[in-house]
Amino acid sequence: LNIAKQNETYKSESNYYIGLSQYYLKEYEQALSVFADIKSIKDEKLSPLASFYSGLVYYDQQEYEKSKAEFEVVLDTSKDPRLDEKSEKYIEQINQL
Repeated sequence: LNIAKQNETYKSESNYYIGLSQYYLKEYEQALSVFADIKSIKDEKLSPLASFYSGLVYYDQQEYEKSKAEFEVVLDTSKDPRLDEKSEKYIEQINQL
C-alpha cells in the first residue's frame, strides 16, 4: 500500500486502506490521522467512508459524542444508502446509551 501511495492516482485509495488496516489492528490514533487526511480532500466516495470509520473508532473508544458527530457527517455527505443506514443505526444506539 505504501508503494501504491506513491502514485498520485492511487494515493487516496491507498491511504484509505492503510487507515482501514490500522482500524482493524486497533491502532486508533494512526487510523484517525489517516481518515482525517482523507476527509480533508473531500472525495465523494472516500471521505464519507473515512467519516464512518472515524465514527467507529470513537464508538470503540466510548467517545460517543464524537462518534455521533462523525456518523452525522456521513449522513450529510454520503450517497450510499447502505452506509447511511449503518450510520443511522449507530446514531440510534448512541442515543439509547
